[in-house]
Amino acid sequence: MPAQTYDFEPTAPLTVTAPDATRVQGDANPTFAPTYSGFVYAAASLTTQPTCTTTATAGSPVGTYPITCSGGASDNYSFTYVPGTLTVTADTTAAPTVEPTELVGGATATPARVTTLPHTSANGSSSSGGDSTPLVALLICLAFGSLGLLAVEAQRRSIRR
Repeated sequence: MPAQTYDFEPTAPLTVTAPDATRVQGDANPTFAPTYSGFVYAAASLTTQPTCTTTATAGSPVGTYPITCSGGASDNYSFTYVPGTLTVTADTTAAPTVEPTELVGGATATPARVTTLPHTSANGSSSSGGDSTPLVALLICLAFGSLGLLAVEAQRRSIRR
């Protein structure tokens, strides 16, 4: 009769809890380290350490995403997994940037920011009694950059003559 081996030591319950974490939209996910509850033996007694992951990527929009742990193995433990939450927040520290625009011929122009425009009538004339040249110049500059400004100034000088 062959010898039989019996294991009368039951497995201990081990709870593996995923962390809660926060990161800024566009950043890479941090490393998620689980916490354990119920160790009877040392952590080194785990044949395979559990790993924690999330469905969120660096490109994920603002919101909350589950963090789940899995994959733990041991002859000494039965695993229970508790999920965590990753919160992706908006990046509020970055200031908007204005990139120069490349114009025909290789020149560049930085877009202008207009805070106020003169009040104009339907035909484009200014209510201040002046001509419509400043408004036209502004629109041409916005459309064509500094090369447009030179063209408007040349036109303005020829009108005054």
